[in-house]
Amino acid sequence: MNVWLQPELALVGVDTDARSLDGTVEPFSKMIPLIHMNAILAATGTTLFAGFLFQGCQSVGLDVDKLSAQMPKILPLVYDRMVEAIKMAGMRFAADPAQSSAVLVGWSAQENRMIGNLYERRDSRGSFVCTSLPYGAYVQPGPTDLRWADRLLNLPEPKTPEAMSRLAQEQTKIIKEFISEIAAGGQFIVAQLTRRNMNIRAVCEL
Repeated sequence: MNVWLQPELALVGVDTDARSLDGTVEPFSKMIPLIHMNAILAATGTTLFAGFLFQGCQSVGLDVDKLSAQMPKILPLVYDRMVEAIKMAGMRFAADPAQSSAVLVGWSAQENRMIGNLYERRDSRGSFVCTSLPYGAYVQPGPTDLRWADRLLNLPEPKTPEAMSRLAQEQTKIIKEFISEIAAGGQFIVAQLTRRNMNIRAVCEL
């Protein structure tokens, strides 16, 4: 999950491979368009977290500003529903549910510019931490012991779908080589947002 944010433009990119409940790797939508507010919501972690989050945000707020204000209330409820579903079904996940995160990106009528918020749950007890994304690139963090940032250092800024796809290809290569239990790959999907328009397309295979 990567983001390029500018006052008049935003890009959000995700892959599509995810591990299903029976352990097989299958395609899954890791972001959804909130068409009525010209915004994109993307998530990482387990497929259950993403599914519950997408469902919970579909009917909240008329615009991205109102949804942003509600996210601190929505996220803990979504997380608790996910944990309960995992317990009831006796499921196991390769991804740590405590590492669930999400980004909300869209045009803010209140601020008259593109905004992006990152929501992270960093442990099994703490609440979600909200960070306003600065202009520029947000690159999905990776394990520090793999020198993740160093491996991505010489890539071009992900300010076009094609440049972001190069970043995603390198990220996927690292994950497949060193963290095989995490599903990564499939199609690389990029959403491009402007003040009044949204375009979503598959840029490449990972």
